[in-house]
Amino acid sequence: MKSAKVASIAVAALAGIVVLPAAAARADTPAPVPEMFTTDSVFTVPAGVTQVTVTVAAAGGGGGGDSTAPGYQAWGGGGGGEGGLVTCQLTVTPGATYNVVVGGAGGSGGSQGAPDTDPTAGYGDDGGQAGADRSANAATGGAGGAQGGGGGGGGTGAASPTQIPSGYGGAGGGVVPGSGGRGGQGTVDEIPGGGGGGGGGASSFGNGDTIAYAFGGGGGGAGQLDQHEGGYGGGGGAGGAGGVCKQNGQVIPATQNISGQNGSRGASNASEYTVFGGDGGGSLAPGGGNGEGGPAQDGGNGGSGGGSQPPSSSGDPTPPVNAAPGFGNNGVVFVTYTPAS
Repeated sequence: MKSAKVASIAVAALAGIVVLPAAAARADTPAPVPEMFTTDSVFTVPAGVTQVTVTVAAAGGGGGGDSTAPGYQAWGGGGGGEGGLVTCQLTVTPGATYNVVVGGAGGSGGSQGAPDTDPTAGYGDDGGQAGADRSANAATGGAGGAQGGGGGGGGTGAASPTQIPSGYGGAGGGVVPGSGGRGGQGTVDEIPGGGGGGGGGASSFGNGDTIAYAFGGGGGGAGQLDQHEGGYGGGGGAGGAGGVCKQNGQVIPATQNISGQNGSRGASNASEYTVFGGDGGGSLAPGGGNGEGGPAQDGGNGGSGGGSQPPSSSGDPTPPVNAAPGFGNNGVVFVTYTPAS
């Protein structure tokens, strides 16, 4: 059989036809080229390329702050939600440029304790400002902008001159209105408490009506103090609801479309005055359950909620020592194409 194959190649060569073995023919096929973007950029389509595979992962939301006060049961903040992820096959034009927007992480909510922790601003060039801490007005964090900035964390409430509740986290931004994550809830009763976490910014790849974008994760809520009902842990931020693929203004099927994991609710242990912040969402990244782990290419993980350590004794009404709430991870964008041969 081997000699017959060699003979057929030799005959073809004598006839002026070059016949290559299959392995040699495959060697001439260009290998796919992947590019990863962790900051905003512009992608120029190489000559001869007419299709790209784009994976877009949005940023995670920030964790909510914990709430403590003498005479009240303390409660931890909720974890931020994980950003969504979508993969799209898009037809492109050689030489055309496409804007790459990488969502910024949501800022962490202000957290009470001894000492307390200030809220943080949302990440990204146009991330929202942090809410003013212990302000005379409920200080909501600023919203992220059109370049996918994360929302700022809400500030803690003020005890004087009146009881002022804490601020909500700002919403994450994005090229497509409403694609950023929602800010986390501040305190809802007139008792000062921690602030809500900022929403994660949306990530996108696009030019005009052709775009791929993923939704940012929501910010975690602040722990709630309530003298009548005992209070409760801050709610976890919602995971980003996957993403959308559009070609020339028409929605097209995604290769994969994955919603981010929700953050978990904060908790409390009244007998020891211990406060536990909720874990951030992290299903897209191994080890991302605490909101701070996982490799960047697997998408932004939500930040962990605010948490506290127990005081010296179970009967001590002093606010426990604070452990700062976490912030979400930034998003990421991958573009893969096969060069022209």
